[in-house]
Amino acid sequence: MTASSLTDGAAVSYVAPAETETQLTVDQHYYSAKMFTDVLQVQSNYDLLSQYAKAMGYSLAKQVDSSIAAKLITVNQGATLTTDDQMTAAEFEAALANLGENDIDYTSGDVYFVVNPTLYADMINPAGTFGASFIRSDIAGYNADNSPLHSGQIGSLMGMPVFMSNSLSSGGTNVSAVIFHRSACAIAVQQDIDVVEQYDVDYLGTKVVAHTLWGVQILDDSDNKRGYKFTNAS
Repeated sequence: MTASSLTDGAAVSYVAPAETETQLTVDQHYYSAKMFTDVLQVQSNYDLLSQYAKAMGYSLAKQVDSSIAAKLITVNQGATLTTDDQMTAAEFEAALANLGENDIDYTSGDVYFVVNPTLYADMINPAGTFGASFIRSDIAGYNADNSPLHSGQIGSLMGMPVFMSNSLSSGGTNVSAVIFHRSACAIAVQQDIDVVEQYDVDYLGTKVVAHTLWGVQILDDSDNKRGYKFTNAS
């Protein structure tokens, strides 16, 4: 979108939007299943069904996270790190310059920085590159917008909420970090996590299945740059 100058008394000019159609296929259907026998439930001191339902839901959420990460690491823009899973000030500054040149306002709150656990450990080193600029949420107790810390956000850097994810691998030639605008990727959840249970008299146990159905599509491309990735060298 661009802004147009308006002359006093002149009519406004209308331009038809030029939209690009992108296909998003909902093809990710995953489940987690357990069976709890009557003996197991009677001898347990806990509500097994409730406890395991939470664990099953978490495993599915991790799978959704992995599918999103697999798309985000394909953004067009990026650079190769000099040292695996470590970032220098110059490398980070180059990323910020690239984002700005592509009209991505990384201070807007709509741009996120996701790192793997190894790079995060380097970020929180007080003597490291980001020690002075990185604000840890667990110390402050609040997110960047002063809301209580109830999410996976681990801090903020240059106005960008920072998250850690095991879905980004370390070492090798893996992508260890991604900065992306929320418009870089799209997800459609057709079926949220649903837990279904049924008693099986043949096995004297309760079968429990949790499942979810979703699809993910990258929107970043050479004509619509919406992110920046950091790739390991070796």
